[in-house]
Order: sequence, then structure tokens, then C-alpha cells
Amino acid sequence: MGLQAAAEVVRGSRSKNSRLERGESPPKHHDVMDLLRASGVREPATLATVEDLLRKTDENPGGTATPTSPPAGCAA
Repeated sequence: MGLQAAAEVVRGSRSKNSRLERGESPPKHHDVMDLLRASGVREPATLATVEDLLRKTDENPGGTATPTSPPAGCAA
């Protein structure tokens, strides 16, 4: 999915998505979930894993992250 298509999914701009990709701006929970669904991710376990990761990020903003493999069904 290109920046323009992703921008339409999250009701934002190409520059917003570019900042998200570069890690310059934190993603909103609903934007991440909308992008997953628009990308065809439908597996409940995958969506639950991502929601759990988002919740942990909300609980520890600015904290250090431990690299992990992406959930099944998600491209790296």
C-alpha cells in the first residue's frame, strides 16, 4: 500500500504517514487497526496481538522496546 492509499485509510495526509513510517510520530491505536484491516489482516489472534502491543505502548510511552518478530500474518 502506498502513502496516498494509507493516508486515505487513516483519514490523514501522506506526510503524516511518512512521519509514522520514520518513527517521528506515534501512531494512533485506531490508525494501526484500520491499516491492518485495509491490508487484509483478519486473523483474530493477530489483531489481538497487535492490540496488546498497542496497549503496552500506551502504558509505557517512550519506553524501550525489545525487538520481536511480527505477528503471524503481518509482513515485516
